[in-house]
Amino acid sequence: MNKYKIAYYKNDFTSVKSVIKDKINYSLFITLSILLFSSCRKETENADFFLEYPLEFTIQTGANPILTHVFTWSVPSSWNNFLSQNNLSNTDISSIRPVSIYITTPFNSPINYDFVEEAKVRIYNPNDVSSKQTIGEIYFEPTNRDIDLYLLPGLSDCNKYVMLPQFKIDLNLRFREIIRTNTNHRMFIKFGVFKK
Repeated sequence: MNKYKIAYYKNDFTSVKSVIKDKINYSLFITLSILLFSSCRKETENADFFLEYPLEFTIQTGANPILTHVFTWSVPSSWNNFLSQNNLSNTDISSIRPVSIYITTPFNSPINYDFVEEAKVRIYNPNDVSSKQTIGEIYFEPTNRDIDLYLLPGLSDCNKYVMLPQFKIDLNLRFREIIRTNTNHRMFIKFGVFKK
């Protein structure tokens, strides 16, 4: 009888250790997220110019969680127009970095984004598919999100893509359940343009 009591208490101690470990990991995750978002906000404030690209897509009924669903756009950069409007040349620019990426619904009709398990956004040269570079992503547990789904923007320089006349964007989505209805969405990607 005693032997079983000891085993029970050992087991209980293990579960307590597991809960403490989970809390520490969660606290660490929250702290890192706050630091990352605050550094991104500082970067955003320091950008000299912004370029924003709205991209629309529809999630179809029947989309299932087994597959990764890829949405692709050919995006006219309007880079030359941007340079001429601001009296700049390519040599005046030090870097172009993503500062904000989020997904919302047209006209802000409320939606719960808990059905999204993973989201990743990549940019690349239309003539070189192997050049894909991740500019934003998120992996999360459901937390009753609604209205907008924010991705963590990457820190990499996107000069070689945004300075092209046209670049490509991929959005990779994985769902945690089968989609029951068609829904329309809009993704906004904002780049900060930094002068030398």
